[in-house]
Amino acid sequence: MRPGIAGADGQRSFVGLAFDATPHAALRLYFDVALQHRTQPVVPGFQLLGGTTPPDLKRVREVNLNAQPWSRPFTNQGRLAMLRVEGDGPGGMKWEAALSNARARIDDNLATPFGCNEPPFEFFCANGDYVLYDYRALERRASTHARVSAVQPFRAVGLEHELQGGVERSERRLRQGGYFNVTSYDAAGLALSGNVYRPDEALPQPLAPGIDRPPLDSAQQAVWLGHA
Repeated sequence: MRPGIAGADGQRSFVGLAFDATPHAALRLYFDVALQHRTQPVVPGFQLLGGTTPPDLKRVREVNLNAQPWSRPFTNQGRLAMLRVEGDGPGGMKWEAALSNARARIDDNLATPFGCNEPPFEFFCANGDYVLYDYRALERRASTHARVSAVQPFRAVGLEHELQGGVERSERRLRQGGYFNVTSYDAAGLALSGNVYRPDEALPQPLAPGIDRPPLDSAQQAVWLGHA
């Protein structure tokens, strides 16, 4: 992955496998699994200088403000597995059962520029200065989904009908640890800052203890019945 910004090339590895079998004329099995790993430095955007003027694109076209000596690349590792079984029942009935599980580990890292030490605070300074924050978070996400459904055709009052029904359940888990988004301040209360036109001037890393956010778990169930 080559975005055209110096020092921002990334790598991605992917492996996928699909398998199906028919052990019986009325039974079909499908299995899919995918594994992927991606890592790449983040390229943050620019803001208006003083809230009114875009930076000189000729001077910042290949500048990555995230390219600090201590910044780390964004990393994503994922896994997806799914098993599906289809079958035929009496009277032309079709049924299906499926189970899937997905897991992701996201190591989110970004030296993010935002704002200025003088008004207007929500934009870069007019001379190109900007406040720099260090954002980091390690996320683990997991989800499981199970579904069973069936379709039963029948004929009534001279018309073809289908009776449809099923149940499903989804579970999701989110864990976020080592989270922080901080900058450093000097004795005068000014935040750590750099300049878009002097990207080679390295800045010291803001230091802060990471916190583990409360875990988030959710589940959802559904039952449906329909007629067509």
